[in-house]
Amino acid sequence: MKKIISIILIAGSLFAQNFSGGFNFYQSSIDTTTQKFLPVFPKKAIGENDFVKIDANGKFSVNGNRIRFWGTNNGAAAAFPPKSNADLMAGRLRKFGFNLIRLHHMDNPGWGTSLLSKSTTRSLNLSSLDLLENYISKLKENGIYVNVNLHVSRTFVASDGVANYDSIPEMGKIVNFIDPYIMSLHKEYAYQLLTHLNPYTNKSLANDPVMAMIEITNENSLYRAFRSNELKPIKNGGVLPSRYSRMLDSLWIDFLKKKYVSNSALQTAWNKGSFKAGTGEQIINGGFENGTSNWNLELHSPATGIFSYDQTNPFSGGRSGKVVVNNVTGTDWHIQFKQSTISLKKDSTYMVSFAAKSDSPQNVAVSLMNDN
Repeated sequence: MKKIISIILIAGSLFAQNFSGGFNFYQSSIDTTTQKFLPVFPKKAIGENDFVKIDANGKFSVNGNRIRFWGTNNGAAAAFPPKSNADLMAGRLRKFGFNLIRLHHMDNPGWGTSLLSKSTTRSLNLSSLDLLENYISKLKENGIYVNVNLHVSRTFVASDGVANYDSIPEMGKIVNFIDPYIMSLHKEYAYQLLTHLNPYTNKSLANDPVMAMIEITNENSLYRAFRSNELKPIKNGGVLPSRYSRMLDSLWIDFLKKKYVSNSALQTAWNKGSFKAGTGEQIINGGFENGTSNWNLELHSPATGIFSYDQTNPFSGGRSGKVVVNNVTGTDWHIQFKQSTISLKKDSTYMVSFAAKSDSPQNVAVSLMNDN
């Protein structure tokens, strides 16, 4: 049997004990050497043909051999270290076994050093680009690949020519899927960065095996925005200026017109497998006319409660379900009033409706979930 031991430290006088035969453990921030107590990762540059590819099994590979990445972020100013530190940083990362660096938030003009100019996001800051390309060359010399992030936190300014630039979602998210002009700006930035000849490697990123992968747009999803009910005008509780809301509607309608030849064809396709409202009910004994059958009150100690039916002032019919909570734990799922006979199909939409009342104001959480 395993024992869990709690150690309680009480403030007081502490005295150092003898540590004969020990050694001081200190890792200098400028140390790129190897130690006996660490695995050894020798310095081996990425070769001219060491491109990262995807093999037949969907795994990363280099020259036919599978490769696994152990990486970390260099975000914002950290992606542009001074030339006096770049070699030390790359060597130290290699020393600790890293073989991939994610170059992140390089396009944010407000976080110190940035790859973008302050007056416009349409041109690169050449001094920052020089620091970045020098750092990439040092990573390459140490066998460390790069994951290049393109659109992360680019914030448009007036001179960029983006309509409603000061009202679009933060960091230009969502609208970059909608507006052709913004798409062209992202392509322009990608072309500038990926095709620029790195003077330290004599290669552009597009042709350099040091670039293992590209992240086109970070934490940005039109579908997620749709599910979060954000694809509405700002005045209606969404995040889009009206111009972009109309643009999205227009694109959606054009898509439907091209995919379906008529309204009837659209209705047939989108209503396939659907039920008319009021049919296909899955809740059994939803009005409690059969007492408590098919319903269950799940309790997790020390939470306690009682489920019964009640005939006093029902919402409809002659009965209502009644739950009396006697003790709570502070964890809401410790008391669950539920029915477990429901079967759902993927890619389908269901409506959940009910009537409820309580003897005092309460918050009620409603969930549809797997029952085991």
